[in-house]
Amino acid sequence: MEVERAFRVFVAGDSWRSQRVVRALHELCAKHEISQYRVEVVDVLQDPAGAERDRVLALPMVMRVAPAPVVRVVGDLSDGWLAAEVLGLQEPAPAADEGGGP
Repeated sequence: MEVERAFRVFVAGDSWRSQRVVRALHELCAKHEISQYRVEVVDVLQDPAGAERDRVLALPMVMRVAPAPVVRVVGDLSDGWLAAEVLGLQEPAPAADEGGGP
């Protein structure tokens, strides 16, 4: 099955914060009607090589791996609007001069 979007979520253990970022990502995808997506969770305590491979410097971190380009968001996605925009889940707000008027 081909997916529309693919994400890699880097967390440290199974803490509430780790669970929160994964849940927030699923909620953002649902809110923006992204139904074809894949989430890979990388626990850096279990897979430190995975964090090194993707150059993870802070946790939690969400990386959109598809479609290109790769985009990274550090934090728990509590600012849903900003996270959705950076991760490409919503169209960016139109610029003030793109209002379509004369």
